Amino acid sequence: MFLFSILLGIFIGTTAGTVKVVRNHYGEAPTNPGPCAVTCVGSTGAGKTVWHEPGPGKLVARVDISECGFVEIPIITTNIGGNGWHDLVVGSSSTWSVTTTKFDVAILGKAMTSYSMTDHLFYKSDAEERNWHIDWVAHGFTCSD
Repeated sequence: MFLFSILLGIFIGTTAGTVKVVRNHYGEAPTNPGPCAVTCVGSTGAGKTVWHEPGPGKLVARVDISECGFVEIPIITTNIGGNGWHDLVVGSSSTWSVTTTKFDVAILGKAMTSYSMTDHLFYKSDAEERNWHIDWVAHGFTCSD
């Protein structure tokens, strides 16, 4: 019982971190109340990401952020994870068609590096075999003024 009381005291005394948004998606000072600012994170999941191949060398993943409850377009940061070749992709941090509920990430092929001077187009099978997935962090507001 003593240990439970100590743990309960620790959890009750713990406060959540704060998020301060100084510029919104449009580069303007937000008008939303401060307590409405949230950070929402997630992943499309290794081995669970649905990749679309709209053309040779181009892959697109749609990311659902509807559970975040944003009322305005959030600021989003992304990266791609996986089991190989994901470190050579072009476009993994570029978001497209962003709304309050979803965004797209387009992979546009392999970057030419001094490590690998060969040209390579990525295909849906490459992404699936290597468990490529999109990890993301979104900052935005869940209520308006």
